[in-house]
Amino acid sequence: MQEKVFFHEEQRFRQWWVWIILFAVILIFIYGMFQQFVLGKPFGNQPAPDWALAVSGAVPLLMIIFFSQTRLITEIYSDGIYYRFFPFHTKIKKITWDEIESREIRKYHPIREYGGWGFRYSKFGKGRALNISGNIGLQLVLKNGKKLLIGTQQDYALIKAIEKAEEEHNQNLEK
Repeated sequence: MQEKVFFHEEQRFRQWWVWIILFAVILIFIYGMFQQFVLGKPFGNQPAPDWALAVSGAVPLLMIIFFSQTRLITEIYSDGIYYRFFPFHTKIKKITWDEIESREIRKYHPIREYGGWGFRYSKFGKGRALNISGNIGLQLVLKNGKKLLIGTQQDYALIKAIEKAEEEHNQNLEK
């Protein structure tokens, strides 16, 4: 039987400042490659060989591709929480309601607590964080002692969906 989805959220990196930095770096390398390859003028005071300049220019291009493909998917079903942080997770991960000791929607400090956004590990015992932007997340403490924070842009809808899914899960257990 296909479970009913109570909540679905897909987040991508949309911060304008990330894209401006990446595109600015690309433009610098395009200018340098044009100057060195087409005009025949060395780029910079200590110009790199053509191959090194080309490889260096590919790095920000690969970063643009990486950031454009990265996404965090969160879904709530009656049997648990499903999440995937692509490309780090090749398969969807599932946490059943029985595995969860506690859960709450909370405001957090991405840089202070986890060192930023993305697929993060806290150095301060706060566990893992999967976040794309913002400072609101679903904090899970599992019965095995592990902690996971999943960032969200839809905190109200997420908590309501969890309440409904848990209610349906409990009703199914009673049957």
